[in-house]
Amino acid sequence: MRDLAGHSELLSLLDGRVVLFGHQATGPLTLLDGNHRMLALAHRLATGSGPLAPFRAFVGLSQGPCRWHGDPVEWIERPGREPGERRFILKVW
Repeated sequence: MRDLAGHSELLSLLDGRVVLFGHQATGPLTLLDGNHRMLALAHRLATGSGPLAPFRAFVGLSQGPCRWHGDPVEWIERPGREPGERRFILKVW
């Protein structure tokens, strides 16, 4: 991992970033990155301790199935390379 001590602009962006994923902008959304930052924000809101720093939320939306949201996951059996071998792939479409 690189030392980021001299890159204050990058550090400020990383400190205030969360990544969310969902099917619709109205939710539900899954927090993929930034869970500690969101916990710290919730703590500051709940306790009123200190000013709130601005943060960015990057939201990715997809209409495809997603196992994080409880959508069904389907595995398809494919022919094996050797006799008697079983092989499965995840059906994503």
